[in-house]
Amino acid sequence: MMSYLMQISDKNFYFFSINKNTERINYLDLNFKKGRWAFMSKNEFRVCDDCQGTNLKTLLPRLKELDPDAKIEIGCQSYCGPGRKKSFAFLNNRPISAPTEDELIAKLEKKIK
Repeated sequence: MMSYLMQISDKNFYFFSINKNTERINYLDLNFKKGRWAFMSKNEFRVCDDCQGTNLKTLLPRLKELDPDAKIEIGCQSYCGPGRKKSFAFLNNRPISAPTEDELIAKLEKKIK
């Protein structure tokens, strides 16, 4: 794993970590306030466009309502078993599922940053 720190402005920095095995890039938006580092990370939603328990036409607008600034990735999440019967989304790499979309949104509201 390789890590980089990039200065954006006087008090804002990005910290990148790159995993060579998965070629995945993770980053944190850091802000220096009152002598302390603060994480300014955005929420990330990941949803599947192929699972039967998830209706993207209704779920995506509701996710955008929850957090307009969140990053939303659409694609296979390798969560096929639960995805057949339940509505689910990954919030910041953690799976959250519920029997209905309304219950899923309620769970997501509680866990959102």
